[in-house]
Parts: sequence; structure tokens; C-alpha cells
Amino acid sequence: MKFDVLFSASYLSRRGVPIMSFKSSILRPLRSCVLLAFAALVAAAAATTDDRVLYRDGFVTVVSPDGATPAQARMVAKKVMDAWNFDLNLMRWTNPAPIQRPLTVRLISDERMKEERHGDTRAFSTINRFTVKMGLLDDPGVVRTFAHELGHIQASRTMGGLKVPRYFMEGHGQMMNISYSDHLGQDRRSVGANQARVFMKLTPEKTQIVLTDEERGGKEPNMEVIGIYFVEYLRARKGIADAVPRMGRVFEFVGRGEAYPKAFQHAYGLSLDRTVAELIKYIQTTASNPVARVKGTSFEQYLPQK
Repeated sequence: MKFDVLFSASYLSRRGVPIMSFKSSILRPLRSCVLLAFAALVAAAAATTDDRVLYRDGFVTVVSPDGATPAQARMVAKKVMDAWNFDLNLMRWTNPAPIQRPLTVRLISDERMKEERHGDTRAFSTINRFTVKMGLLDDPGVVRTFAHELGHIQASRTMGGLKVPRYFMEGHGQMMNISYSDHLGQDRRSVGANQARVFMKLTPEKTQIVLTDEERGGKEPNMEVIGIYFVEYLRARKGIADAVPRMGRVFEFVGRGEAYPKAFQHAYGLSLDRTVAELIKYIQTTASNPVARVKGTSFEQYLPQK
């Protein structure tokens, strides 16, 4: 497990440690940071101490600390591989080899999920591990969650630890969810209708926060839906039919060192700032007729029938 801590004056001062002279004060802050780092490392390791390997092949390892069975592990491994390959093919990665590293899937109880991740979390992922609560395993819709989280893993591996704004990352994950659901012929009418309603309730102010203020925007409850609409805007209003696969090019360019705005322009041929400004203006001008936002998008099918 890799654990990086930046020992600097700015790091310590942000955490309320008084910085005096180097000679007189550096040892105590360093010792404090080391202890904090060690505590965090132990806490992270504790989450996997009781994990038991239930299934392993050349790519997927399934583990659980909470009594999942080998049969459940085999079932999950197959579904994960199906979703993984779907995402891989949809994104058309130019160099998929670095993405195809081994992956651990962790099955945990609903109670443990509440302990490890506050709120009603269905699943979460890191660059090498995907955790899902066992209460979802019999839900046909769980495969959509697989596609979403595995999409995050592929994007993160492509970027090599670098980042894009959350609305773009979550918009991508949601598009993997939606695309895989459609591929399987699943019924998305309820979820899709709810997302269409959110599109119609968006305000320019909240849209601007999500698209331009990473810290505040990441806390907005509709951040993921705005991420979806950002991609739909590119596809339906900008006429970019392959808007979803081009998200992969953005991740690749970022992984090669390009800043997100440059990577976006490189992939889409559009100025990010201008596109964001146009979208915010569009939300504003359609406030009196919000149905227009949904018309022409893939969500038009979920509008109420007259």
C-alpha cells in the first residue's frame, strides 16, 4: 500500500501546527505527522485484515470479510468482467494495456458499508479495488453500478493519479451506467424520468457552481446529474455524436500531462470556458420552457406522454 505525506511548512501550518525556526520546531511537527500517517495507514489496513479470498483468476480477485460465498464470488467476478469489457470497448482507449492491471472486488455487508462510508453508498472504488455492499448482489441493477465504478477505475488508471473535475468524472461514470443498462435492455424509465426532471429544474447558479467551482460544486446534490447533462449538451447541442468515447481522450491527454481545459479542447475541438458559458446561458434562457432542455437528448423518451 502506498502512503504519501508531504512534510512541508505549508502542510503543517494548514493543520494548525505553529512553524517557528527550522532548528527549534521541525522535529515535533515531523513526529506528529509521522504518527498521524501511521494511524491512517493502520486504519486503512484494518479494513482489509479480515478479507478472505473467495475467487481468483488472472485478472479479478474477489474477497469478503462478511461471509460471502464462493458461488456469489464467481457470479460477481463474471458480472464484473462483462461490465469491465463493455466499458473498455465503449471508450476505445488508444492504449488499454496500462488499464488491464489486476483488480480486487470486495464484498461487504450493508452494516460494514455504513461504517466505512457514511450515507447510503452502494459501492465505491479506488484505482485497484472495487467495493460493493452484498445487499445489492440480487438486484438486477447492480451491474449498472459495476459499469459506473469500473469506469472510474479505467479513467483513473489512464490518468495515472492525475485528476479532472468531479462533474466530468461522475458524468463519465453515469454514462457508463446508462450505456451498459441500455446495452442489456434494462428498464430505466423510472431513473431516466427522474434525471429528466432534474434537468428541467436546474438553475444557472447551481450549474455554474458545479462547472466552475470544484470545491463547492463537488458538494452539490445534483453534481452527477449536471455531469450527465454536460455530456448530453455536447452530444445533442454541439452535434458531437461520439461525445462519450471522446471523454476517454480527455483522460488520456490529462494522463500525458495536459491540464484539463487543454485536454478538453484537444479532445472536442471546443474551448472549455466558452462551452461552459454557453451551457450556463442555455440553462438561463430555457428557464421558462425547461422541457426544451430535454428535447433532442437521449432523455426525451422519458418525458411524460401527452
